[in-house]
Amino acid sequence: MIIVEEVIQNLKDREIISILVTAGPIQVARLLGDKFNFDEIYGSNYEVKDNLFTGNIIKHLGDSGKVDSLMSFCKENNMSLDKCIAIGDSDSDLELFKKCKKSIAINYSDILIGKADVYIRTEDISDILEHF
Repeated sequence: MIIVEEVIQNLKDREIISILVTAGPIQVARLLGDKFNFDEIYGSNYEVKDNLFTGNIIKHLGDSGKVDSLMSFCKENNMSLDKCIAIGDSDSDLELFKKCKKSIAINYSDILIGKADVYIRTEDISDILEHF
């Protein structure tokens, strides 16, 4: 089984930019971004006090925030959304799926059925590579 770093590197080798956009904490997204070598990361801003999450969400990305993040990235990098492929697993990815050229639902919740271009249930993240 191929690990995430190898999948990201495979995409980079093909000159495909990989960004992480999550409704989860930006603090966790940054760790994942560094570990897996994403080109850019976006996430929700969760409050932290004394190095602990308080449970308060300062700014939640949600579905519209994910789209806004992607649009901002595209604008800053002179790219259009019709060159983007979204990979997601939940209802917060629906708006991304609508905006991007292609959408891949991976290990997805049932709400995504009928909303993506590709559906994958797998334990191997490299299964996405054949769709690029």
